Amino acid sequence: MITTNYLLPNGKDISSLYLPKTTAKTTNSNYILENGQDLSDIFEKYTTNYANNSGYLLSTGLDVSTLYEKGGVVVQYDSAKCTIESDTSYNYYVVKSANGSQVTTSITFSNAISFTLGYVAVAGGGGGGSRGGGGAGGMVEQMLTNISSDTITIVVGPGGTGSEAANSSAGTNGTNTTVSFTTNTLLNKTAVGGGGGGSNAANGKNGGSGGGSVGSYTPGTGTSGQGNNGGDGYLISAGGGGGGAFSIGADGVNRLGGKGGDGKISAYYSINALAGGGGGGATLTDPGSSGGIGGGGNGGKYNSVTPPTAGTNGTGGGGGGVGTAFHLGGKGGSGIFVLAVPI
Repeated sequence: MITTNYLLPNGKDISSLYLPKTTAKTTNSNYILENGQDLSDIFEKYTTNYANNSGYLLSTGLDVSTLYEKGGVVVQYDSAKCTIESDTSYNYYVVKSANGSQVTTSITFSNAISFTLGYVAVAGGGGGGSRGGGGAGGMVEQMLTNISSDTITIVVGPGGTGSEAANSSAGTNGTNTTVSFTTNTLLNKTAVGGGGGGSNAANGKNGGSGGGSVGSYTPGTGTSGQGNNGGDGYLISAGGGGGGAFSIGADGVNRLGGKGGDGKISAYYSINALAGGGGGGATLTDPGSSGGIGGGGNGGKYNSVTPPTAGTNGTGGGGGGVGTAFHLGGKGGSGIFVLAVPI
């Protein structure tokens, strides 16, 4: 960003409102800044309809906003790996995988000193276990203020795999999502992968949110500030739900699996809730429970017809717990990164 050292009546340097020039000088505004340059040496000539009033008149009698483009945050990204969604307040630069694979990319922003940006990152959800639901991937949010420009390198993690009902092992944890700034490295964050759901011989795993448990085994613990604990199982017949970003996983009751903990809407992404926990699986004739809001997979029922479901890719939802030897626990959903830029 260019600083002209000339303040408008609103207290902002004029360079915070107008875009720097990218072409050769083509006009003369007849207004000389205090640094000796004509405005047209520094800022692009306005090419669209009058849309702004800066409150400062040139010596020609025109408001400066009639001649020069209003500034805004400039974002560079790889369109093969990043898409744009919008609401009335923000453009959202979204990095996620439709097929659940890892995504690595970079986003560069500039001309942002006068704007408040923010981001949300969610790790991959944990895989469902033998009864226990997988925990949601950890969710981290960060406001970005007083930063003119930077490049963010993002690695979005995939979800964990589910275990077999006949297997004594827990589901595997989801993979972390990392956010790394080139210049402002103190803003670097890691969202922790969701914990795998527990089995009848293994605890639910710790993670961004913890995996649910079954029997005498303990549920996984969530990471502080990123998620919640998994739920307890009921004897060996019903698994606890995996934890979500908003709430803990519910406990299994009698032979009914516990509901997955709910995820939440981020302050920096209003389109969908994220990071729901997987529902617990059940034995005998009772059904597994539903996954948490925000992409959590449903728990499976004790028969060969109703398997658990996977967490939704692009949400970090946990996979549903399995209730029968005929199926695997649900796979955890892959994570997501969203950069919110004010419109």
